[in-house]
Amino acid sequence: MKKFIIRMFIVIAILLVVTAFCFENIKSNSVYYAKHTPHKEGTEPVLMMLVDNLFWINTPEIDGIEYDFDGPPCVQFFTSNGKQIGYIAPFRKKNYIYDDGEWEIRLILDCNFNPEIAHNDRHERIQITKLDNKGIKQSLYNKLQPIIDAQRKPKVNLQWLFDIVYKDRFN
Repeated sequence: MKKFIIRMFIVIAILLVVTAFCFENIKSNSVYYAKHTPHKEGTEPVLMMLVDNLFWINTPEIDGIEYDFDGPPCVQFFTSNGKQIGYIAPFRKKNYIYDDGEWEIRLILDCNFNPEIAHNDRHERIQITKLDNKGIKQSLYNKLQPIIDAQRKPKVNLQWLFDIVYKDRFN
């Protein structure tokens, strides 16, 4: 009986270690996996994983980009003279908030990074139909590309597991 309990304890410990390793691997390499995952058109898995898993991924020091982990994790954009010109952060459960200093608008984006609500710098509501969805996404990619490029290939590739876990979210 004592041997059985010891064996069960060892099996449970091994399962916990493997589960923790898989969880950490998927979270910390999520941007890399998102670049290589199948998804339907209009879905932005790379942007989703970068913003949602900012705490876990590699966050290198990049001129003009800072990270804020007080509250929801946030990527802040700055000019060369240090003036903040925007940010992107998760907002509520499945949305994102994006403040773009170029266009002087604040957007609430849906899970596919399409605008749902838009306000200008005077807090006046802007019609969503007047916004360029592709331009907004391209602006985000341009600003976040240095972070995306800094993500390395994982030593243990669990792409298959990532695809299983996030299949419903990207399709």
